[in-house]
Amino acid sequence: MSSKIMLRIASVISFVFAGGHVLGGRQFWSPIGESTVLAAMRTFTFDAQDVSRTYLDFYFGFGLTLWAYLIGGAPLLQSIAPKR
Repeated sequence: MSSKIMLRIASVISFVFAGGHVLGGRQFWSPIGESTVLAAMRTFTFDAQDVSRTYLDFYFGFGLTLWAYLIGGAPLLQSIAPKR
């Protein structure tokens, strides 16, 4: 299989993963239901740059950052594919 085809397949997979990340992260959930860890993440608050945040806020933000990297990486994979 040529490198051009493999890079295009990787680009499509990156878009699919990004879509799954966005659809799965629309709400705060846990596959096993409300666990003690998830409850602790919701309730423990602290100040970050003068704004009250929870660990769950940072967890959600990390998911959005990963989505942005996946979306940004997909066109990059397309652009480095050989033009032949």
